Amino acid sequence: MKVAITGARGFIGSNLVRYLNSKDIATVSISRGDVGPRGAQHHCLDVTSPSSRNILTQVLENCDGIVHTVGLAHKNSTSPTDGNFHQVNVRSAEIIADAAVAAKLSKVVLLSSIKAVADTSRIDEQGKPIPLNDSSSPRPVDDYGRSKLIAEDAVIRRLKETSTQSVILRPPLVYGIGQKGNLESVFKLMKKLVLLPVVVPHFGNMRSMISVDNLCDAIVSILHAAPISSGRYFLSDMELSTQDLFKAIGDAHGRRVFVVRCPTELMGLLSRIFGTESKWQKL
Repeated sequence: MKVAITGARGFIGSNLVRYLNSKDIATVSISRGDVGPRGAQHHCLDVTSPSSRNILTQVLENCDGIVHTVGLAHKNSTSPTDGNFHQVNVRSAEIIADAAVAAKLSKVVLLSSIKAVADTSRIDEQGKPIPLNDSSSPRPVDDYGRSKLIAEDAVIRRLKETSTQSVILRPPLVYGIGQKGNLESVFKLMKKLVLLPVVVPHFGNMRSMISVDNLCDAIVSILHAAPISSGRYFLSDMELSTQDLFKAIGDAHGRRVFVVRCPTELMGLLSRIFGTESKWQKL
């Protein structure tokens, strides 16, 4: 088996190349950089550009499947694609799907996001959150989530009535070596402090997570599986409250965490005053 991975120098892509190689699966890495991950045949290619479609088809000719991990998740003022979620997330998915069909691949695995469905769960009449599942109606709240949902639809539409299967994965927060974002900031902070006071909401919130290794293992299982139903699938290791998450990270670093409960309304007000409302909501 030979598998192509786009975004091979990113957090999930580089971990996937490593994981596939550990399972003796040949890999073809694709990224905009000249140097790819160790152990993979590498191609420098911008899959967000329509001009790459024919070259990409040639690259995929001897592959069995492709895992598309390229995606723009955060605006970056230094990036030439600043905030252009549609160009990166949607156009690249369309190009990948077209090239996969032309190369007669058996599977396309698209790495989407839980944010293609929603940012948070709805609350029922008893005030309890309703977990997101396969029957949840998509209601993305930002450009990133909307672009991911459009990309999913584009891949399904392009692969419909072809011999190439589309498997779309919607992981929640992915953690592991090389992670970025708010979770990595928490890890770095806990490495420096002996004692860390943590303010958490007064209610018991829960958040789904998955380790990058378990995500990679799920992808390998999909690639090895006999023809399966094309569709959109949720993945998760566990659900943790903010309080339990901080305690688990503290235990891992040998740091004691003091949890301070605070009214959610007050935290919302303070986060708006200090311009950190988005980070607080994600946390």
